[in-house]
Amino acid sequence: LAGSASQQLREIQTLARSLAQAPRAEQLDAVILTGEKQRFEALLGDLDAALIRQAARQLSLDKLKVLADWLGDELLEQLHRAIAGNQSNLPALGRLREALPQLVAYQRVRGRAGQLEATDLEFLALLRQRQERLDAIPAEALEATVRRMLNREARLGWKQRLEQDNPELLFSQDEARARVASLAEADVQMRALNRELLGKGIDAARLGSRKQWEDVTRLTGKRSRRLREFIELGAELGLMSLRPVWLMNPDLASRVLPLKAGLFDMVIYDEASQMPVEFALPTLYRGRVTVVSGDEKQMPPTAFFSSRVESDEAELFDGEAPDEDADEEQREAYEDTWNRREIKDCPDLLQLARNALPSTTLQIHYRSAYRELI
Repeated sequence: LAGSASQQLREIQTLARSLAQAPRAEQLDAVILTGEKQRFEALLGDLDAALIRQAARQLSLDKLKVLADWLGDELLEQLHRAIAGNQSNLPALGRLREALPQLVAYQRVRGRAGQLEATDLEFLALLRQRQERLDAIPAEALEATVRRMLNREARLGWKQRLEQDNPELLFSQDEARARVASLAEADVQMRALNRELLGKGIDAARLGSRKQWEDVTRLTGKRSRRLREFIELGAELGLMSLRPVWLMNPDLASRVLPLKAGLFDMVIYDEASQMPVEFALPTLYRGRVTVVSGDEKQMPPTAFFSSRVESDEAELFDGEAPDEDADEEQREAYEDTWNRREIKDCPDLLQLARNALPSTTLQIHYRSAYRELI
């Protein structure tokens, strides 16, 4: 009996020491002194729960040490505070868990980011603007979808550049045919309107009678007229009113047009850099106003096959200006001689016009490979 009592006392002593080491020893003593079993069991349950929480906190801290090298300082501190306050870390860790499927791709892009050019970064910024639509694509299909999108956008960009450089590519075959037909119809209408316009604005009283014109326009038979005669006689009957515009070269103009000063209101020379001055003088005489056009960068007219024009004034003009005692007649003779020599020494009409007339430059010069358009 004494041995049994001694054994019980030792067990009670061991239990008392354990209770003394309990985290809340005073509270535990108070509950024991009440002698209520229910309160004692509740307190033990609280202690067990506290031990479980402590074990969980320690486990979380151990796991967090493994991730410490991969987490930022701010996030690491936030997780430590949550563990110490018995709060869940699922919201913060949940975002990491959601990002895990893209981690491999992110690390691959991160390694290449230093080699990306400014254009590549601009493209990635554009993709960021469409993040919501890209997020809706399953992760396993995202890469293939982006590749197809890049291929499509690149082809669309090339297509747009080609269309800008070649606007004709924007026209479909049916549209081109419709435009050609519309242009042909407009050309017919324009010709008809031109015929009507030619008959308007002409004073019929200034035109000769039909009988007078029949005599002038007879080009065959015994009483036929030569072209020069036709123009000379027709001018008196209103020919210039009926045909106000004439297109011909200087040689033909000299052979068929009357040598009459101011015969035309305006004479226009094209490609004047190819025309020697002496060829243009007869037509210059026949016009009231002269327009000279050409390109000074073109080759001047060749004089290889032409004979040299001898100047009978070379002996009369030695290049010295008359002295102060010269009279007005001598001064005028000097100026006339100087002007004639300057004209004859000019290689072409364009250079002479640039020296003697006001000049202007075209802002737009239209050229085309299609002769029909010119």
